Amino acid sequence: MIVDLETTGLSPGQDKILEFGAIRVRGNQKAGTFSRLVSQEKGVPQTVLALTGMDSALVEREGQPLEEVLPEFLQFLGEDTIVGYNLPFDMRFLQEACRACGMRPPTNRCVDLLSAARRKVFDVPDFKLTTLAARFSLDVSAPHRALGDCEILFSLYEKLKENEAFT
Repeated sequence: MIVDLETTGLSPGQDKILEFGAIRVRGNQKAGTFSRLVSQEKGVPQTVLALTGMDSALVEREGQPLEEVLPEFLQFLGEDTIVGYNLPFDMRFLQEACRACGMRPPTNRCVDLLSAARRKVFDVPDFKLTTLAARFSLDVSAPHRALGDCEILFSLYEKLKENEAFT
């Protein structure tokens, strides 16, 4: 399961999940997707708008309350291994959201592609997802949107496996 969250900031205690994205993978093939915006009481900060293109009007129009989205997301995850990029960051937000909603946080096995890339890829100036995507000639058509980043991560995961950079 490839997972990415977009958030309203960097602090799980103060900021909130803005968007959930996930791709279910079965036999190295995409077997389903999950993408939901989460409504926000305080709107979308300007810094997030500049990074993601998501504005308060979009989130107000398409967002759903966290209390509705989170159970759907957790059900979609099931017991699959979670693969993400800088995954500890996303997992802290997910754990805080579960706490806030009185739900049990997931205990799935986790694989962080950022950690794997730092151990195995040596010819890049930094480890931004877009840098690694360029290194492996991956399409980056929708960066900083949860499902778009999941698409990049799925391709990066495959490239790391192909290049024996991921074990």
